[in-house]
Amino acid sequence: LTDDFPRDHYHHHGVFWAWPYVGVGKKTYNLWWHGGGIAPKFVRWLDRQTGPVAAILGVENGWFVGEKKVMIERVWLRVFASDGLERALDLDFTWIPIEEPITLRGAEGKSYGGLSVRFAVERAEDTVITVPYGRTKEDLPDTPLAWADLTTRFRGAARPSGAAVFVPLDHPDYPPTWLTRHYGAMCVGWPGVKGKTFTPGELIRLRYRLWIHKDGPQPDKLRHVYDDYTAGLQAKWE
Repeated sequence: LTDDFPRDHYHHHGVFWAWPYVGVGKKTYNLWWHGGGIAPKFVRWLDRQTGPVAAILGVENGWFVGEKKVMIERVWLRVFASDGLERALDLDFTWIPIEEPITLRGAEGKSYGGLSVRFAVERAEDTVITVPYGRTKEDLPDTPLAWADLTTRFRGAARPSGAAVFVPLDHPDYPPTWLTRHYGAMCVGWPGVKGKTFTPGELIRLRYRLWIHKDGPQPDKLRHVYDDYTAGLQAKWE
C-alpha cells in the first residue's frame, strides 16, 4: 500500500510525520529531510498489546539536535481488526517542547508538513483522489480539506484499493490545508505555511484516522464513513 524511500523522493517513507521547517530557539532545522540537523529517536515503549478488537502500540520518541533532546513526542497507534474489506487505524500524536520555543511551518505554496502518507502508486494516471466535494483531476496544493482518499491499482493487484485520511472536527484550525499528488503523496499540512510557535511545556495534540479499503469507494460512501468517524468521537457516556 505504501512506499519507502522512492527514487523521486528519497525522504518519503510510508506513513510518516515531519516538518520542512523546525525552529528551535533562534536556529532552524529540517525534519523533512535526512541530515536536516534534527532527527527523531526512540526513547521508550509506552504500551504494546493485542486483542480481538484492536492492536495498540504506544511509543515515546524525542527530537534531537545532536545529543540534545528538544521535543518530546508520544505516538499512539490503534489498529482495528479488518472485516475483510476495510480496516481503521487511529493515530494520536502529542508533542511537548522542552527548554526552548519550537516553531513548526509547512512548505511555502504547498503546505506539506505534518502527517504524510506516501502510497506505492505504479502509474499516476491510474490514481483517483477523492475529497469532500468529489473526485479531483488536478493535484491540490495548500487546500483546506476535512479528508482525502487515494485509490489506485497497486502492483500485483487485480482490482483497485486505497486509503483515506480523516481529520477530526476538533483538529486545530479545522480543516487543515493539504497537499495531494496523484503520484502518491498525501500530506496534511499543519500548522501550514504561516507556522506557529509553541512555548516550552505547551502540549500539541493531533489525531487522525487512516481508513484502508478494498475496491474504489464512491464519494457518498467516503462521506458516510467520515461522518460515522466524527460522530463516534463526539459520543459521550452519561
